[in-house]
Amino acid sequence: MTEQKSQAPVRVTVLMPVYQGAAHLDAALDSILDQTFANFELLVVDDGSTDDSTTRVTARRDERIRLLRQPYNLGLVAALNRGLDEARGEYVARMDADDISLPQRLEKQLAFMDANPDVGICGTWMEAFSQESKIQWQSPGTHDEILCRLLFESVLYHPTVMLRKALVDKYGLRYNKHYPYAEDYELWSRCARLFRTANMGEVLLRYRIHGESIGGRRRQEKLATASRVRKRSLEELGLTPSVDEMAIHDTLALWDTQTDRKFLERVHAWLLRLQAANQKQAIYTEPAFSAMLAQRWFYTCEQSITLGAVAYRAWHNSPFKQVYRAPWQQRLQFWRRCLLGAR
Repeated sequence: MTEQKSQAPVRVTVLMPVYQGAAHLDAALDSILDQTFANFELLVVDDGSTDDSTTRVTARRDERIRLLRQPYNLGLVAALNRGLDEARGEYVARMDADDISLPQRLEKQLAFMDANPDVGICGTWMEAFSQESKIQWQSPGTHDEILCRLLFESVLYHPTVMLRKALVDKYGLRYNKHYPYAEDYELWSRCARLFRTANMGEVLLRYRIHGESIGGRRRQEKLATASRVRKRSLEELGLTPSVDEMAIHDTLALWDTQTDRKFLERVHAWLLRLQAANQKQAIYTEPAFSAMLAQRWFYTCEQSITLGAVAYRAWHNSPFKQVYRAPWQQRLQFWRRCLLGAR
């Protein structure tokens, strides 16, 4: 493996930033080098590591690996953007240095992208795992659903995505350094206005949760930055949310609730305001947008069952009831538990 490679064409660049990643790097490298699809380059951008990360990379005798070294720790956004600048593949697949791609990941995503030339980003489901547990994270599949959900949260899981390089370059798309720890969410929110997105309904990556992951170390900063992305999207809808409305929106984005009648009233009023704003701006496709709002409203009511009949009437009397049908078993359980007024 050398830093300078021939310009032989490759279909996919796997972009892997690394910073102090030695602990789990070998497993991540193995999962890419053992892919069933072989015509790729693995572009490792070392962001000034002082552990033996680069040693572990250079020890691999695989000509598909290309190592770039940052002069010092410039941060994840700088490493990602350098990788996008240097990528030679027709597609760019993201990969983190502590995750594990399943063997057919590249093969299946490449086949999907080839079959859907209008799609610029393709994500997948993933399995989040730690030493104690594992859970499957599922995401909506269609562009309309993804675009709607981006008003609240990122549903394109960053380490699973494959990007169409021609579109990234056409629109000059890069990660924004002013949105640290939610740089992916900010980028997807822009991309989804420019071209179609999709998620494959299959787990193709295992996402490692551990104490040194950014999601754990920088949770508060990540939440604050994600809130700024949401606020920008709300402003594009023609809204100027108050502090209280922004707090409500962030709470809904985290699928959080409060068991309080006033909270229910504020949530319902805000969701109706979002619906009315979209009727004017026509940014989000209907009925997908109203159905997404209604789903969040049902969830809020469902989590407020200690209010008893108040929670049930809040759902039953809402116009959102007409655009979202929860599974009948879930609706029946909601009704019964509201009657009991307890969980």
